[in-house]
Amino acid sequence: MKALFNCRPTNFSLPSIWQGSPYLLPLANKPLIEYWLDVCICLGIKELMIVDYQDQREIHNHLRTGAEWGLQIQYAQAHVDDVLPDIISSQAQFLD
Repeated sequence: MKALFNCRPTNFSLPSIWQGSPYLLPLANKPLIEYWLDVCICLGIKELMIVDYQDQREIHNHLRTGAEWGLQIQYAQAHVDDVLPDIISSQAQFLD
């Protein structure tokens, strides 16, 4: 099975002490996105596409290839004006 994480910019402000990606915000000493990876593993998902709308280097540097979790992670960049149907359409080949 495959999953697609659509990591859009958030519309809420984070604490001033956190300047990084909201998806890497630590909750109980673990970045939020790692909880999502745990859910994927529990569901038997093996391939993951992460779509980011900004510089994806921060998330990519944290997760890398996903080998630590037994996942194959790919990355894609989206335009800020893209909406979910645009993302699904542009990633249709991955989702097949």
